[in-house]
Formats: sequence, C-alpha cells, structure tokens
Amino acid sequence: MTDHPSFGDRAFVRTRSVLLTLTTWIALLAGALMLGLALMSVVSILGRWFAGPFGGPEGVPWLGAIRGDYEIMEMGAAIAIFGFLPYCQMRYTHVTIDLFIYRAGVRTHAFLSLLAAVLFALVLGLLCWRTFVGMQEMITYSEVTMMRRLPLWWAYAAGTVVLGLTTLVALFTAWDSWRGLMQGFDPAARESSAEFDT
Repeated sequence: MTDHPSFGDRAFVRTRSVLLTLTTWIALLAGALMLGLALMSVVSILGRWFAGPFGGPEGVPWLGAIRGDYEIMEMGAAIAIFGFLPYCQMRYTHVTIDLFIYRAGVRTHAFLSLLAAVLFALVLGLLCWRTFVGMQEMITYSEVTMMRRLPLWWAYAAGTVVLGLTTLVALFTAWDSWRGLMQGFDPAARESSAEFDT
C-alpha cells in the first residue's frame, strides 16, 4: 500500500517552497543593493581623493564625493540588512550558542527552536507595528534627508514589509519546529541537509 502525504504535509511543503523562493530573492536583491552601495562608496572616495589635488574653482568641476553619499549608504544599508533577515530565519542560520545543548536530543533542539521562533515572531511583530507607525509619521511630517532630500519613509516602508515577512517566516519555523518536536527530528539540522531541497 502506498503512503500518501497528509494534507498538513502537503501544505507544509508548499508553504515552505513559496517562502523559501521569496526570501531567497529578497536576500539576493539585498546583496545586490549592498554591492551597489559598496561601488558607490568606492566612486565617492576616489572622487574625494582626486578632488584634493585637482578640485576647486580652477580644477575639474565634476570631481569630488557623491553628494549625500553618507545618507544613501545609511538608508540603503538599513534596507539591505532588513532584507537578509527572512532568509536567515528560514534557513535557521541566525547565530546561536549551543555549547550546553550540543549533545542534547533532537526533541530538545526542536523544542528550543520552537521557543525561539515564537519569541522571535512576537518581537518581530512588535517591531513591524512600530516601524509602520514610524513610517506614517515620516509621511505625515514629510521628513527627508538633509543633502539628497530623500524621503525617510522609503526605508521605513521597506523595513515594515520585510519585518512583516520575517514575522510570517518565524511563525512558519515555529510550525516546522512543532512538527520536529512531534515527529522527533531537529528542524535546524534537517534544513542544513542538502537532501531536504531535492
């Protein structure tokens, strides 16, 4: 007799596939953003360096630092760092210290993963809410950066979306950890296994 996966198992696999695809693409975009910021920083530093001997009224007028490079870096880096959070949660790759539980059983690991995921979801949900409130205030008062006049709500909007997604991912990993607790496997160890993605 052939064993068919239950509805819960099928729902889990489909949900995991959607979330993993989404978080992977967001992480890739965040990495591309960080790369772009690094290149901008190099161009700005070189421009500032060349402007030293050649800049000024009688020098080359377009040499110099990119105006507002610190603002662009600050806002862009914040958005990029937020972008890595969902993938890290999905893959159980947040930094952990397992010195005291290294030899513990798989159910102990699953229980601790469940506890961490639930607490993480609560904290992220709170952060998402407060970031959304902050975004509304930035829009209401038309707050912008000093040099480039970039609207500050852009960063808040990106943070709200990504924190909301990370909250959903944390709830999913809580579900995953609950399955591990009931079925006797460590979800974090299973996630790092190449076989699970095949």
